[in-house]
Amino acid sequence: MDFLVSLEKAQIVPTVCGSLSFALTMVLSTTLQHKFRISTGATNAMLPILTGVFTVGMGSLASNKVSRETLRYINGHNNDNWWQSSPTNYRSKRPTNNLQLTSHYTRITLLGLLTYRVLLNSRFMSVAPSSFTNLGAFAKKGIPATLEYATGKERRTIQMLGKDFGCHTCGVKGRVKFNADHMPPLSIVKRENMKFLRKWKILPKVRQKFYPQCEVCSNVQGGLLSSAMSVKNNKNLDGSKVYKMLKKNTNYNFAYNHALRPRVGWLGGVIVAWVSVWGGGDPDGDYIKLRRLEQSFFAFWEKWGWIKNS
Repeated sequence: MDFLVSLEKAQIVPTVCGSLSFALTMVLSTTLQHKFRISTGATNAMLPILTGVFTVGMGSLASNKVSRETLRYINGHNNDNWWQSSPTNYRSKRPTNNLQLTSHYTRITLLGLLTYRVLLNSRFMSVAPSSFTNLGAFAKKGIPATLEYATGKERRTIQMLGKDFGCHTCGVKGRVKFNADHMPPLSIVKRENMKFLRKWKILPKVRQKFYPQCEVCSNVQGGLLSSAMSVKNNKNLDGSKVYKMLKKNTNYNFAYNHALRPRVGWLGGVIVAWVSVWGGGDPDGDYIKLRRLEQSFFAFWEKWGWIKNS
C-alpha cells in the first residue's frame, strides 16, 4: 500500500501515460509518411524536416494534455480550465482566456521542440522513414570518403561506429557486419560530378562520407540503385531523379519504416509529461512546476514586447 501511495505522490502514472502518447504520435507520423512515400531522401529536403517539427510539436501537446488529464482523473478533478480555477494563480494580470490557452500551447510546443533538438540532440528529419538511397534516420557519425572503396583501416573504423551508433538506415546494432556506405551513393555522385558546372569546377565537387550500414540494407540499396541505373536513357539520372523514379514506382521499397524502433528523442515526451504534472498533487490542479516554467516564459516574452499586460 505504501508503494502505491508513493507512486501516486510521484505522479508516475500520468507521466507514463503522457510519454506513451508522445511515442504513439511519433509512430503514427512515421507510418503515415511511409504510406505517402515521404522519407529522408525527399526531393524537397525541407519536407521531412517540417513534418518532423510538426510531429514533435503535436506529440508534446499530446503528452501535456494526456498527463494532465490522467492526473486530474486520479485526483477526481475534472475542471478543464485549471489555470483559471486555481486559487493560487501565478499571474494576477493574465491575458484573455483565448490568449492564455494559445500561449500555454505555444510554450508547451516550444518546450518539446527544444528538448527534442537541443537537450536530446535528435534531428527532426529522423522522424521520417530512412531512404535507402540517401542518408538514413539513424545517421550519427561518418568519416570522410573518396570515390574509391573503403580501405581496411576505414572499414575497421566503420565497424566501430556501427557498434556504437548502428546502421544509419535501420538502426540495428550489436554483432553485425557493417559496410562502409558512400553517402551520397557512389553511382549518383559520379553522375553529379560529370555535370558541366561541376566538371569545369564552376561548382565544387559533391563530397561524400562513409557511414555504417548493415548488409541487409546495403543489399536493398544496391538493388534499388541497379534498377534505377538500368533504366533506358538514364545518362542524366541524378540523385533527385532517382528518388522521383523510386517514389513513383510502387514496386520499389524505397525507404525503411522504423516506426516501432524506440529512439532517444522519444524521451522528450517523458520530459514534457514530467514538467506538466510533477508536484501537481493538489486536487484543484495546481501544477507547480509547469506554472513556474510558464511564468518564466511570460516574463521573457513581456521583456521583448511579444505579450503585453492586460
